[in-house]
Amino acid sequence: LMLLPMPTSSASSDNDTRPLIKARSRTVAVESEEASQVPITHSYESLDFDPVINRHEVLSQLAIQHKAPWVQRVRDTSESVFRWILTLIIGLLIALVGKGLFWTTSELIRLRREQLDGLEHTHGHYFFPSLSIFLMLLVWNAILACGACILVLFVSAQAAASGIPEVKAHLNGTRVPLFLLPKCFLATLVGTVLAVSSGLAVGSEGPLVHLGAMIGSWLGVDLKTVMFWNRSKAKTVNNDSTQRDFISIGVAAGFAAAFGAPIDAVLFSLEEASTFWNNHLSWQAITATAVTCLLLGAMEQNRLGYAGLISLRLESADVPRSIQELPAYVLIGVLGGLCGALHNECYRWLYKYRPRTKQGKMLEILALSGATSLLMFLVPVVLGNCRTNDTNWLNSNFPLRFNCPFGEYNELASVFYNTKEQVVKEIIHNSRSFSLSSLFLTFIIVFPLQILTFETSIPGGIFMPSILCGCALGGFVGIAMSNYVWEVKEGACALLGAVAVLGGVQRITISLCVIMMEGTGQTQCVLPIIVTAVVSNYVGNLFNRGIYSLVLRLKRIPILEHEINHQFDVFQVRHAMSTEIHYLQTVETLGAIQRTLRDHSHSGFPVVLPNSTTLVGFVLRDQLSRLLQLQLSLKPIPETIDLSDFMNLGPLMVVPDCPLSKAYAMFCFLGLRHLVVVNEQCEVVGIVTRKDLARVNDLVVGRKGFDEKCVSLQGRIVWFEKETAAT
Repeated sequence: LMLLPMPTSSASSDNDTRPLIKARSRTVAVESEEASQVPITHSYESLDFDPVINRHEVLSQLAIQHKAPWVQRVRDTSESVFRWILTLIIGLLIALVGKGLFWTTSELIRLRREQLDGLEHTHGHYFFPSLSIFLMLLVWNAILACGACILVLFVSAQAAASGIPEVKAHLNGTRVPLFLLPKCFLATLVGTVLAVSSGLAVGSEGPLVHLGAMIGSWLGVDLKTVMFWNRSKAKTVNNDSTQRDFISIGVAAGFAAAFGAPIDAVLFSLEEASTFWNNHLSWQAITATAVTCLLLGAMEQNRLGYAGLISLRLESADVPRSIQELPAYVLIGVLGGLCGALHNECYRWLYKYRPRTKQGKMLEILALSGATSLLMFLVPVVLGNCRTNDTNWLNSNFPLRFNCPFGEYNELASVFYNTKEQVVKEIIHNSRSFSLSSLFLTFIIVFPLQILTFETSIPGGIFMPSILCGCALGGFVGIAMSNYVWEVKEGACALLGAVAVLGGVQRITISLCVIMMEGTGQTQCVLPIIVTAVVSNYVGNLFNRGIYSLVLRLKRIPILEHEINHQFDVFQVRHAMSTEIHYLQTVETLGAIQRTLRDHSHSGFPVVLPNSTTLVGFVLRDQLSRLLQLQLSLKPIPETIDLSDFMNLGPLMVVPDCPLSKAYAMFCFLGLRHLVVVNEQCEVVGIVTRKDLARVNDLVVGRKGFDEKCVSLQGRIVWFEKETAAT
């Protein structure tokens, strides 16, 4: 037992550095440029979503049904009740976490604002910001930003950025190391408060989704094991599907805490994050999001319902009603799609030059914080407009005098020194209170800062900066068209600008439309929102992919997209399978199992008949480890183990000539981790894993055409050719 590796489900047969098939002659190695830069890292293993059904479990259930059928009904009912209790707890915990995050962030921003207000009263009628004020702002922001960066660099590196791409990969079936640990939760929570309060172009919405996923993962345990099952007599398997479902619920609840939109939160989890979904999960998710919004509303203003971090409600006068406004909405969609494509392309280019050392990452955050503070100070002083404060603001504390006479306010200072959520509300509700120059400067300053700050070593999302940039862009277009072309609704244009930029960056459609409809409370806005979202998505897709897919691709995290590339039909399973396989027979000695676990890092092994390679089942590494520990605890210790009682009785299999697109579909829709390849006699000839398909997918995406060529897959040779005349 001392020689055994630690029994963990993260050890995977996906660690394939062995050759796939021998190279064939008359071929030329060709790789896509992007796939050849960095190989798919071995640190990302697969999850076990495929349920294991073995003889031991079947006989146990039959015995219960024969002797006491009511026991099984009690177990099923209790498990269902326990699931609903955990669902309510997830909603409750995320509401408390969200409330603490929102309150702390607003308090830190309020403290900074109070310092500026105090200086205004000190300097009398005219107030010109001095160097001491800039130093105060610089040091304040730098301390907060460095605190967030220190948490990422020295507590949990997985707390960086929004965490949504990693959550998406985990729900797709890829185990992302360390991103669900308690230390990551602490670093994400505290780091988000510090990063958002520092004035950097980040938001708290993405980290809230990550926090919700972590809470869901902690509660997503093997319910039968917790409630009824003795671990020493368990079925020796820990399936990840239960945890997956609770993570999806946590994602929805976290999104609901950010936006106060319970229905859209479920759609976001379904459309953007989750790969596997069912009707029962929909009911649980909507319950969790409703609980989250209900509790946040009660804690916020003691009312039924919660408006979220940001309120997008339009007055009836601002609702678009005329068909002549449609060209303006199409234009906004085109501009948003172009901005999103530019954002993603800049991120792709910057990723290659990001610092890799801790010192470099800290210096990068310091430089970004210094540049942000400098712009926050200089731009309102040099380019800010002073306007008479006669606007009926939603928040009377929104206007900031900052170098303006009494009774006037500085537009740009009011934008930079308030929370992004408050700025968005005011732009939508009081677009005419901002000049064209102020909206334009807001966009051209915040948008580059958003590009530079995204995916750096601080926790922070991209939702709120994108919405702010979109509101500024849409408000600019709306006011310009009203002044020089024809009358349009400026508030509606600001709202649709947020739709366009957010859709252009993230390429989400359905959940984006629903969240904006829920936020406005006006069903008449649905068609303009849909038009803008569709146009921005289409324009962005002409140039590159969405930001989350791009992040996963650049980080080399293997996931299987829902859409199956039609070019996969050219491949056969034989082109991607591994042929070097370690088998286990139905009856094995303890020593043979020990050597197998010690010498092979695979996460699963085909089980064959004695003295043959005929497939009869499949056994996971985790099962073998638990079985071995159980056998070694017996007195006397048995010499052999009969795996036929514990192996999976229904391993899925394909033939070598099966189109790879069919195998891809099986992995996507059934949540497989392994797929055994057999010949006509049901003899094992190979095995396919998720990483095999991810590697092929990387190369297919980067290739154009299928003439007779060969694709190199990290030391393997995959050969394919166009359909010949004989075929």
